[in-house]
Amino acid sequence: MLCHGTGSKLARSGTFLMLPRPSANLPVSTCASTVSGWLRYWAGAMTLAIRSRSFGWLAMKLAVNLSTRDLLDPELPPRLADAIARHQLAPDSLVLEITESAIMDDPERALHTLQRLRTMGVRLSIDDFGTGYSSLSYLKSLPVQELKMDRSFVMSMAADEHDAKIVQSTIELAHSLGLSVVAEGVENLATWELLQVLGCDEAQGHLIAKPMPARQFAAWVAAWQPPQLPPQPPQLPQSPHSAKLAASSA
Repeated sequence: MLCHGTGSKLARSGTFLMLPRPSANLPVSTCASTVSGWLRYWAGAMTLAIRSRSFGWLAMKLAVNLSTRDLLDPELPPRLADAIARHQLAPDSLVLEITESAIMDDPERALHTLQRLRTMGVRLSIDDFGTGYSSLSYLKSLPVQELKMDRSFVMSMAADEHDAKIVQSTIELAHSLGLSVVAEGVENLATWELLQVLGCDEAQGHLIAKPMPARQFAAWVAAWQPPQLPPQPPQLPQSPHSAKLAASSA
């Protein structure tokens, strides 16, 4: 079992695991026929989370991407409820990530499934936010608690004014709606620092950790320390045109 990626709280210490669907490691035929495979996969991974609670600062979450097949499967909520009860897990320790493409086949059935999952206490997240045609309608109609900003905006935000402003406005919009924000693709310290200044809640990317075997995760948790802001917090990048306008207005 592999940790697909690791993220960290920006505002306070904490950690979550990003787990791939079993299709990354199992034959397609196996995964296409049943959801129970990734449920067992998740429950096994949560054992690691429970054992890791000995680290007092650790706030563990596991994230799983839901496919169209998952969202249209009426048995998903009861199977998930059974796994949670059987392994004595906290429902909100599981984050189910959804994308626009996974909903479009049958939006009404997908929404019904998501509402049942939300009632169970499972956290729901909009994945790759900002890349679909209906991202804003997601925020209005889906029972989600979190959105993940796509890496295409995050990776260059420390040098690109437009990306930085998109990230800033996304964080402000999400927070005004009571949603938390995860930034994908955090690859360098400058991006981390800027996200912290902008009030982003969580980050995911190679600056924090690269994919690792689950057996190595506890040691990584014990050793890792979050980067600290410099004495002078970073500023949003400005294009030469913006800088010229600011100087002339002054």
